[in-house]
Formats: sequence, structure tokens, C-alpha cells
Amino acid sequence: MENRTPQRDKAVRTRQRLLEATLAQTAACGYHNITVDKIAAAAGVSTGSAYRYFRNKKEMLLAALAYHYENIQDFFGTPDSSLRSFSSPEDMLAYVLGQFYGLHRNIMPSTRN
Repeated sequence: MENRTPQRDKAVRTRQRLLEATLAQTAACGYHNITVDKIAAAAGVSTGSAYRYFRNKKEMLLAALAYHYENIQDFFGTPDSSLRSFSSPEDMLAYVLGQFYGLHRNIMPSTRN
């Protein structure tokens, strides 16, 4: 069993709030219209605290997608070892978004004419 301290638990909760706020702000405003300041405010933490966890909003979004993808794997009980084979976060993001689109293509608007 892990030896967790109250500080470690708080850090985990803060990081999770930042990840959740990142996805919520991205969905509500669009990636180009959000800032680390806005994400931090939505998560209820200072901007400085947000930068202790992540270097920029791109890193926040990639971490949020990876975190939620892991939660989906846990929910379905099917680990996807292919996630670890990607050479970059961008490649992983393309894969995750492709999987998401494949699952939801019947409810998403078509971008093809």
C-alpha cells in the first residue's frame, strides 16, 4: 500500500481539478480562447500553482486527455498498451480523438459535404 501524506493527497486533488477544468474550459470556450489563468480560476487554484503542475495549456490539455483516457480504460477494464507506444503526445492525442470519433460518429455532425 502506498504511504500517502496529506500534502500528497492535496496535490493529487489539485492536479485532478486542473485536469477537469482544462477539459471543461476547452469544451466551453475552445482551445485558442482559454488561458492557464482561466483554467486555474475555474479549478479554484492560483495561476502559480497551475504552473507548478504544467508548463502551459497544451501540456494541460494533453495530460487531461491522457488522464480521462486512463479512466475510460479503467471503466471498461481493458488496458490499451498501445498508448505507451506513441512517440509523442500529439500522436497519442490523434489516436484518442480517432477512437472517440469512432465511438460517437453517429451523434457528431459530419464535416464532409
